[in-house]
Amino acid sequence: MTIKKALMDLNTNTPNIIGAAVIRIDDGSIISSSIHKKYNEDLIGCMTSSMMGIGERIAAELMHSEVDRIYVQSPNGYVIVNDIGKDNALIVLTSKDVRLGLIFFEIQKTKTEIEQYLKTNELN
Repeated sequence: MTIKKALMDLNTNTPNIIGAAVIRIDDGSIISSSIHKKYNEDLIGCMTSSMMGIGERIAAELMHSEVDRIYVQSPNGYVIVNDIGKDNALIVLTSKDVRLGLIFFEIQKTKTEIEQYLKTNELN
């Protein structure tokens, strides 16, 4: 299983997914993506990196914990960001009709596959 395959599987097997990507948190660079080319991947990477930075600060200061997931809800859908270890994040874009319980389950499954791949292939 590659990261690209895991993202493509998430995209095709889960209703209401617009796209997904794995990014490096420190610089926002895209490791792999299944996001439609009409979206600016560089912008998505930078915004995801910023979201994780802010989320980490909020979790540390207010909850004395680490961030696991951040999501933004809009009238058009959700942007869901999950940490993958300390260096990477999985971002998933969904339509407004997504069932959050199902998507969180599928994201966790995909996150586990990607974590295993990263451990085996030392991309960090």
